[in-house]
Amino acid sequence: MTDDVSQAVALWHEGSDKRFEFAIKCYSVVGKRDGSTARLVRELKNHVGVDTIEDYAKGGQLWVAMVMHYPSEAEYLRDELYISFWNTVGRRYVSKLKAKVKELVESKLPQSEIESETSRIGKEYLDEAKHWLEEAAVNEWTVEILRSKLPVNTTRATFANSAVKLADDIERSIIHAPAEYKAVDDRLYVRIARVARLFVGLLRKVKK
Repeated sequence: MTDDVSQAVALWHEGSDKRFEFAIKCYSVVGKRDGSTARLVRELKNHVGVDTIEDYAKGGQLWVAMVMHYPSEAEYLRDELYISFWNTVGRRYVSKLKAKVKELVESKLPQSEIESETSRIGKEYLDEAKHWLEEAAVNEWTVEILRSKLPVNTTRATFANSAVKLADDIERSIIHAPAEYKAVDDRLYVRIARVARLFVGLLRKVKK
């Protein structure tokens, strides 16, 4: 039986048409604390870094939550929007949810109250995520417009959004550039791509 990591690798190599399925599979891999994420990076030959895989996992996590609560809307939005939209909104959704859960755990409330409040606030954050995905679909936004529309509360958040956008641009234009677009010889490209991956990894560590 093929495990989740092997399935994720196979989906990645099938190309852009399978990026959504790749994100869902990443969600089943990331966070296991058994080395699966590191193994996935190795098996992808470092074409995709840990931070990028975690971004895909957040898009996959948002999809799973949407299917659970809003199945018909989830299918519609999946048809309308590329996975990059889900990853973008998923970053915000997962970040807010994790921060709230951490706050609740530290509050020392009874476990039953923590679970109840986590469920309530999780639905609230999901509704917000759904709103932004629907806005993007209805208004035919690009992912860049979506990023600019998402609420930001601080200069730090603005910096973080810029870092994410730059990382996405580097991955698309340099790391995953089609062979015919690479205007340098293969040896130089390998060096450029290696540095680009390191830089992208640093950019994706920026947190709001």
